[in-house]
Amino acid sequence: MHEQELEHLKKNLKEYADGFIESLSSSPKRALRVNRLKASPEAVAAALSLSEKAAYCTDAYLISNKISGAHPYHCAGVFYMQEPSAMLAIEAARPKIEKIVSELDYPIVLDMCAAPGGKSGQLATILNGKGALVSNEIDYKRAKTLHGNLERLGVRNCAVVSATSDKVAAVFGNIFDVVAVDAPCSGEGMLRKEAAAWSNMNEKTMLSCAERQREILENAVNCLKEGGLLIYSTCTLNETENENVLEEFIVCGELEPLECPHLKLVRRSKRFAAYRALPQDGGGEGHFVCVLEKKTGGERKAKLRSPFSTKFDEKKLNAVLSPLAKVPLFNDAFVYGENIFLCPPLPEMRGLQIIGAGVNAAAVKGSTVVPSHGFVAALKENEAIAAANLFYEIGEETSRENGRRAVEKYLRGEELSLDADFAGWGILCADSHPLGLVKSSGGSMKNHYPKGLRIR
Repeated sequence: MHEQELEHLKKNLKEYADGFIESLSSSPKRALRVNRLKASPEAVAAALSLSEKAAYCTDAYLISNKISGAHPYHCAGVFYMQEPSAMLAIEAARPKIEKIVSELDYPIVLDMCAAPGGKSGQLATILNGKGALVSNEIDYKRAKTLHGNLERLGVRNCAVVSATSDKVAAVFGNIFDVVAVDAPCSGEGMLRKEAAAWSNMNEKTMLSCAERQREILENAVNCLKEGGLLIYSTCTLNETENENVLEEFIVCGELEPLECPHLKLVRRSKRFAAYRALPQDGGGEGHFVCVLEKKTGGERKAKLRSPFSTKFDEKKLNAVLSPLAKVPLFNDAFVYGENIFLCPPLPEMRGLQIIGAGVNAAAVKGSTVVPSHGFVAALKENEAIAAANLFYEIGEETSRENGRRAVEKYLRGEELSLDADFAGWGILCADSHPLGLVKSSGGSMKNHYPKGLRIR
């Protein structure tokens, strides 16, 4: 820590500064959020021997360093590793989003700054397959990571796009019922985790971030229909990037902050209904959130269609997929290039760079249709039919030992010597959680786990 950066923190965090600076000498907390699209939090917590709930999400637990992204439950999308206070933003709005989802036939949600995907994953869980989610990330490389994460989480009703916020607003207009903005910031909530974040602790960076945040927020408001819900969050704690950014929208009557009385371990802003999670309170690294209702502007009727134009023969697709699992996930199948997508109606996205949409369920190889990993990733616990199920965290000790060796070999891309009661394509599962494709023949299983996902 340099004196100049410490003085910056003291000046801008005000009454929170001393406790915040003191907390930096302790270790950061790690947490995972169980993905309800795949499994129940109670069952996963029991399997992983998790007992301490994280502060800001009912589906989240604190974890030790023994659990990592190499765990098969993570590879299967059963849980998502997420900084505890980063879950605050969507949790703050959760009761209000649930009400919107229950009241509307087809809710449409936008995550404006979505990578790497934790908040989009939370939003998808609340939607639970209903309506549509659009997840945007301006940086193309990060957008690819975002798409991979949401595919692993089994999000079936999502489109991932990569565009600037003004482009998103221009293409969609005010069609969304909920818009989340986790705005780029100077990152005071990253100081314990990333040493490089200290270089942002200065007035120039803070003011530059605030200017960019106002621009993104204005575009986000333009995407929201009147009466819709806006979630503004940052992983920084100063007022310049938080209350000051929001204030002009509130003063003019465009946005109204909403109380979130269900939140715990937070400090309410003295200026209006906005909340901070502070590391000295024990909840995580630090996060700010304000949930607001848009009071002006009317709405535009969303044009819902698939981004794909060429239908694919569903009977031919089902002949391949139905022996593997319950299908279809959606009624309409489309072909784009060599890939076959199962895709629900999504907002018209013409003019945006689309990274992915719906479920990439299969591929066309000449005259043959073969299943894709995206189809397996979209499946829930116990949905696989042609399955080789291996014990990993549950079952007898000997079964777990053998199962763990086989699962870990599979995740490394190695061939398996396992008996199977099916021939041809099947799905390897860990504790009934679908992991990926195998092809059974002659007493061995050929590994079809994607090379880019393999554990090294």
